[in-house]
Amino acid sequence: MLGVWDHIKNSGRFPEAANWALETVGMIPGKRESRRVMGDHILCQADLEGAWKGFPDAVAIGGWPFDDHPSEGFDAPEKQPFIPTKIAEPYNIPLGALYSRNIANLMMAGRNISCTHVAFCSTRVMATCAVVGQAVGTAAAMCARRGGTPRELRADAAAVRELQQTLLRNDQTIRNAVNEDPADLARRARAAASASTAATRPENVLTGVTRDLPRQWAHRWAAPVAGGAPP
Repeated sequence: MLGVWDHIKNSGRFPEAANWALETVGMIPGKRESRRVMGDHILCQADLEGAWKGFPDAVAIGGWPFDDHPSEGFDAPEKQPFIPTKIAEPYNIPLGALYSRNIANLMMAGRNISCTHVAFCSTRVMATCAVVGQAVGTAAAMCARRGGTPRELRADAAAVRELQQTLLRNDQTIRNAVNEDPADLARRARAAASASTAATRPENVLTGVTRDLPRQWAHRWAAPVAGGAPP
């Protein structure tokens, strides 16, 4: 960025910039809402509030509250700095929101995915950006191996299942997706433990589900700690 500014000011090709000054340099690349690309699916508020359960091409999760800031930022001191609205439960993010609808080989991960302003209030946080990045990287590798586009990958139900299973194998969380990897020996294993808390059983770790919801213990195991305190 500073190189571009140096070119504008000092190359002699832009005399109109003689009296221009650089006022602010952003500390973080990818300032929120500076760019969003439209995909085959535009993630919206209704999706995050329940419609996500119908995504057959789910590849990542989010769950941050809707965190809506005034567009004027610090220039609107009379307004609340943000309005938080809690989301009932973590939601899935579909592959269709992670590639461009009109540039065949362009995928997005992070703060430029295909979503509305309100949905972006939740998806823009770093942990969500990270898992979306894992999904996009894995999908891009599959596209390269298959010789196809992201849209073609999404249109192939078997390929989407392969993508989801690959992501689960690499510790991604996708709501309502269960590990079905035939090479996973744990699926044929038996689990035992010398002790368990009242709410858990050792075989919970073999259900094929990577993450429980908060305060649920259907897919994890815990042992009591000294003194009988809860884990």
